[in-house]
Amino acid sequence: MKQDLFARDGWPSRRRRLAILLTALAAVAVALTPAGSASPPSSGIKQYTVCLAQSATPDTCDTSALPGGSVVSLTLTITNANSSTQSLGSANVDGSVGANGQPNFPINLDPAKGPLPTFVSGTGTFGANTSGELQLRNLSVAPGSPPLRVSFSVVTSCTGASGTWKVPAKQSNNFLGNGNDFALVQSGGLTSGVGTSNCRLVWLYPPSHANKSATITTTAYTPTVGGNVHYVTVEAVGADGVTPLDLNTGTASLSPTGGTRHWPAADAEQRSAVQHLDRRQALRSERLVFVLERTARRQE
Repeated sequence: MKQDLFARDGWPSRRRRLAILLTALAAVAVALTPAGSASPPSSGIKQYTVCLAQSATPDTCDTSALPGGSVVSLTLTITNANSSTQSLGSANVDGSVGANGQPNFPINLDPAKGPLPTFVSGTGTFGANTSGELQLRNLSVAPGSPPLRVSFSVVTSCTGASGTWKVPAKQSNNFLGNGNDFALVQSGGLTSGVGTSNCRLVWLYPPSHANKSATITTTAYTPTVGGNVHYVTVEAVGADGVTPLDLNTGTASLSPTGGTRHWPAADAEQRSAVQHLDRRQALRSERLVFVLERTARRQE
């Protein structure tokens, strides 16, 4: 007869009973654990699409030829796919940055220049918006529900700007945490560019009279800048001729197109000398005409 080495007084020992219990629990755990559950949930069950368009045509996902030198209204549409199993809670709208470290298409946050960011359809709140980023929070866009639409305006440069927007999204309402990112499965209109330019230059500080070889300022015959005396300055404005355009650099050339001499009282002596020279030149011209006429008569 086999002897139970762990038995005491005819009862199985505590060690044996514990071994049997652990074996049973392990079997139950194997039966109840689905395959692959040790990995974090796949982002494939959190899918969305985005469309960026000019607000005048919100269903045409194309911003490749925005009017230059303007404040342009854009509409962003975010759709939570039917295949998703979670609501989309937040997103950022990040603009591209140029070589100067500034946004290529600054988001307008000044009501005096143009429309401010607003929710067109759906609900939510804005975080700390900047000229380079919109923060969309507390969106609660359910799978397959009507899309969320947000409109905002951007300031376009006169020429040459281009860049691609990024719109990352999360399940979190405050764009926090890891492992809850949504996967972008389709997008349109995220690459923006400038087409026809409507830029123009207007005087910010127009020129006034100046002596020869002297600095031209906004005050007549005052070459020194200070106080209310400014250097001659122009600025780029939009098609309305009023709205200033940010982030435009370049050189403007100034050339005279006509006009007459104007002399300050302090330069009366110089004015007299020039006028005397003008009279002498006029007399010489008259004498030359007289000589030519006499020569012509002799040849006849």
